[in-house]
Amino acid sequence: MILKNLNLNDPKNRIDEEFILPHKILYEDKVPVCFIASGDIQLKAKKLGYDVFDGEALEQLDKTDKKEKKKFVKKYTFFITEQKLMKLVARYLARFLG
Repeated sequence: MILKNLNLNDPKNRIDEEFILPHKILYEDKVPVCFIASGDIQLKAKKLGYDVFDGEALEQLDKTDKKEKKKFVKKYTFFITEQKLMKLVARYLARFLG
């Protein structure tokens, strides 16, 4: 979608819509999602049955060999990361995420 001559910094011009796509993007029942979070987000994701890692787990993962890191990244389709942990994800996993 290309928007021309529209200032999205102005709150009245922002778009808040949901679009239902005509075809499924993924055909799996449960999409492999990894949450990298702490606190309340971590508890909610665990309660929903998702794999959750915190900053300490990322540091432990960094101590493993390159092959293990690649295997970890390929295991998941999506990574959802808490904002304050983005620096750690960039430091430890960026080169393996593609």
